[in-house]
Amino acid sequence: KQHNADKIKVVLPMGHEEIHLITRTASDIYTIKDLAGKKVGVGIPSKEGTSVTAGLIKTVTATNWEDVNISFDSAFVSLLNGDIDAFLKAYLMMMGQKEKET
Repeated sequence: KQHNADKIKVVLPMGHEEIHLITRTASDIYTIKDLAGKKVGVGIPSKEGTSVTAGLIKTVTATNWEDVNISFDSAFVSLLNGDIDAFLKAYLMMMGQKEKET
């Protein structure tokens, strides 16, 4: 199957996105592939872009986890209570914004 990606360009990029995978320290999750068969918080599709990015990662890596539509704030509590195994959170750094030095 041929894709025409060479015919597409980004005219006004908004920024660079980072995706974070958060889990408990005692979990056996170390990579995206370790999410297979797990319950993973992916944000709320109607309110957060994280769910779009999570869906793309899920498709590209062919890793089948159970999507849990849950807000970022609620995901922390659910993770600590053991209701989910991990959650993903996307962060967008806007162009022109300086990264914080650590």
